[in-house]
Amino acid sequence: MAAAVSQPDPIPTSGPAIADLVLADLTARKAEGIRRYGVPLQAHNGRDALQDAYEEALDLALYLRQAIEERRPADQPSVYKLDVEAGDTVVVECQRYLSRDALDRLAERIKTAMPDGCRVLVLDESLRVRSSAGGRD
Repeated sequence: MAAAVSQPDPIPTSGPAIADLVLADLTARKAEGIRRYGVPLQAHNGRDALQDAYEEALDLALYLRQAIEERRPADQPSVYKLDVEAGDTVVVECQRYLSRDALDRLAERIKTAMPDGCRVLVLDESLRVRSSAGGRD
């Protein structure tokens, strides 16, 4: 996934204001906290708010990446920055069934992003080598 994706300016719609939805969610969350703990979230409550927020942010990053991954077309690989040098072999595991043709295209597409002399192996969902690009097969 690219670090920054250019997007158009938002356009007016008939949908609800997101801030209003967030305010309603916050009100419901406060009520849930009172129901569960007997008090709303308050300062100096004995917990480390920074640690709690950091752990929640990590969870958020996971959920966001999951949503992005689930929107990605099956024949487009996830993109990771790898420290790859000539002579390395990169192994890609497919979590979905892809045709042999799609696996070959995937291997070639990944290979174009690698230094010369690298080999790309694409494994299917049963971890069998289904396609390769570069190096010796």
